[in-house]
This record gives sequence, structure tokens and C-alpha cells, in this order.
Amino acid sequence: MSAPEIVASTSAGATPAAALSTPVSDADAMLNYFAEHKVESLLSEIVVALGKERPADPTAFIAKMMMTEPVLEKFSSSAVED
Repeated sequence: MSAPEIVASTSAGATPAAALSTPVSDADAMLNYFAEHKVESLLSEIVVALGKERPADPTAFIAKMMMTEPVLEKFSSSAVED
């Protein structure tokens, strides 16, 4: 829902929470999931390493990075729960 649609639905008697409930809920859930599983940190670390190394095969590099022991320990679901 765009800002004008939110304003229109709010003006028409709908509450702002009702106008925003689904998109905000979905976005919040997604951001919470990313934070809980340290997705942003993981991807950031991999992109920085990719930029430094500049391998001929970036896809293989990314796959290898994601499966290295330090990355698995740092970003695995079990490490996140600790």
C-alpha cells in the first residue's frame, strides 16, 4: 500500500494500524528474521571478502565462504541461539 493509499484509507475511517497491518507485519517479520539469523552481517562479510579477493568465479567463492568453518560457527542457527 502506497502512502497516498494509506492516507486515503485512514481518511475514509480505517485506522492507520489496519491500513498498514499486512505490509508492516510482513516487513517487520522479515527484518526480525534477518536480525535473528544475522543475515545482514553474513552477507556483508562475504561481500567485503569478495571485493578484496576478486576471484575469477565469484559464485564458487561465495559458496566456499558460506561453508568455511569460521563462517559456519559464527552464523549458523545453533550459534545464533547461544
